Amino acid sequence: MIKLYDWLIQDSLALDYSLNQAGFSGQTIVINENGFLPEGMTSPYSYFCGFEKSENRLPLYFNELPVPAFWQIAGNNSQ
Repeated sequence: MIKLYDWLIQDSLALDYSLNQAGFSGQTIVINENGFLPEGMTSPYSYFCGFEKSENRLPLYFNELPVPAFWQIAGNNSQ
């Protein structure tokens, strides 16, 4: 079951909680997100931009980013 909500408001959260308690599990998608989604919810923006939370991914420092040949990432102590 796909649970699709326009906005993440209190009514959406209450409905999602009720559906989960009733045994209806599945993907929860919020169309218009504000950047703070609870665990187990996603949005099209987060999905297509690759912002999905992953347990095994760690943040990279600028010197750990893969760059094409003959490119470089330069940095100083402020930028």
